[in-house]
Amino acid sequence: MATTTNEYGTATGYIVPKPNFIKRGEYKRTTLDDAKDKADILVTAIDSHYTLKVKNPTITLSGRGVKRSEWIGNIYYVTERVYNQLCKKYNVMCDF
Repeated sequence: MATTTNEYGTATGYIVPKPNFIKRGEYKRTTLDDAKDKADILVTAIDSHYTLKVKNPTITLSGRGVKRSEWIGNIYYVTERVYNQLCKKYNVMCDF
C-alpha cells in the first residue's frame, strides 16, 4: 500500500499482482507472430524491387522480373508485377 498527500487531498494505491504479467526481458508471442509463421512468403524490404524471403521450400521463383540472391538461397528480388501475381497465388505478409 502506498499513500500520497498533496494540497488536493490524499491518494492511496495498492499493488495487485497480475497472473499474466510479462516480466521485463521476456517475450510473449502474438497473433501476428503466428500469422507470419503460416505465411509462404515474407516481404523483407521494398525499394526499386521487392525483397522476398520464401519460407515454403516447394515454391520456386524464376523468369522475368525475378532475381535470386547470390548469397542466401531463399531470398529473391522481384518486380512489382511479379509481386502482385505472387500475392494472388500465395500467402504473402510483410516482415517489417
